[in-house]
Amino acid sequence: ITHQFPVVEQPSRCVLSSLGSRHFEQNFLTSTRNGMVTVASSRGDREQFVLVPATNDEAEEAVGGVEERNGEGEGGGSDPTRARAKRKGVFYIRSYKFDRYLTSDSSGSVSTVDLSKENGDDGPVEHGESEKWLLMRSPHGGHFLVSAEQEANVALCRGDESIKIGLGVNNDRLESWRVEFVSGELCFLSSSGKDDKQQRQQVRCDLVGQLTLTDDRRGWEVWRFVEAG
Repeated sequence: ITHQFPVVEQPSRCVLSSLGSRHFEQNFLTSTRNGMVTVASSRGDREQFVLVPATNDEAEEAVGGVEERNGEGEGGGSDPTRARAKRKGVFYIRSYKFDRYLTSDSSGSVSTVDLSKENGDDGPVEHGESEKWLLMRSPHGGHFLVSAEQEANVALCRGDESIKIGLGVNNDRLESWRVEFVSGELCFLSSSGKDDKQQRQQVRCDLVGQLTLTDDRRGWEVWRFVEAG
């Protein structure tokens, strides 16, 4: 790649799927216009969330509070490398469809809040501690979505007749989420011809993952570049 992409959507947009759902259960995190957070089997606009990175000061405040409550930090044996990784993983999680921010409270409830109404339509959005989330690697795969204020993970909670979203502290598969990016730069991957007269061919991927070269420039030849992290 010799030239920068002309347009790359930032911040990153993603869908969050539970690693603890059974094969017949709905597993994509979703939200409603009224702030309810649940799971769905579809993956449309309602199931997409934007990961808004916290500023350095906001991340420092969030991670520092967690370390202080856990007896880490200065003199507490905190690993500096791990601490830096934590600070890079602090985000505000915003609904792509409804522009509401994921939040939680001490009762273990998870919902979304419209911060523009709380701060005035014309004023800047001011995030609170309850809207800060840490994305931390899960040993079961995927990530934990950890509330910086409650120090608990977004969890799939099974009831007698329904599945709800709440907070959990078991660090199990029910609290592990796969983060799949759906934003990035769409492009073709073309081979360079032996000379100017030779037509360039595009890399094509079929349903079983087999790669071939083709002269076509259609959907099977479109690739998405997303930032790894």
